[in-house]
Amino acid sequence: MARMSKVNQRLAADPLQPSLTLLCKIGSIVVHAEEFLSPSGHSLDLEALKTLFREEDVKQWIKDMGVYMPVKEGNMVRTGVIRHRTVSVCGRA
Repeated sequence: MARMSKVNQRLAADPLQPSLTLLCKIGSIVVHAEEFLSPSGHSLDLEALKTLFREEDVKQWIKDMGVYMPVKEGNMVRTGVIRHRTVSVCGRA
């Protein structure tokens, strides 16, 4: 059996316990989104967001989060889902 590379091991980790590197990228997404949406936001924040969303570990984490993430509007049309799924890790809806 082939050994998993360190990158694949990291990607196969529990999505509820992301690596420090991935947490930094998620934090950057939040900060750049806030900046972009602010009255003083600019295109550099949008480019930073695009770059972060192209990162393999970010894409894998979003995929692995599955049920914890809202359904994208485009997916709602294809799957017939009519509202966002809401899941609370703390047990509250």
